[in-house]
Amino acid sequence: MDFILRVNGRLLPIQVTFTLEGTFDREVKSLTRVAKSLGARNGLVVTWEEEDETLIDGIAVRVVPLWKFLTGFNPFSPT
Repeated sequence: MDFILRVNGRLLPIQVTFTLEGTFDREVKSLTRVAKSLGARNGLVVTWEEEDETLIDGIAVRVVPLWKFLTGFNPFSPT
């Protein structure tokens, strides 16, 4: 886990990786484990250019490119 932010009063665990190619399971396992321990329902993975959304073990995992994260992306807004 790289860092945790408080967004709109909710904790958001964030994992950062250049790409999820070949590392998806490892990156998401860490993210969902921390999210569960925090009581969070969401987790965020920041990558260079990938974008996706999935539900893993009850945790909504969003994958966003770095440019979107840096320009005010709200992980709790509907897609």
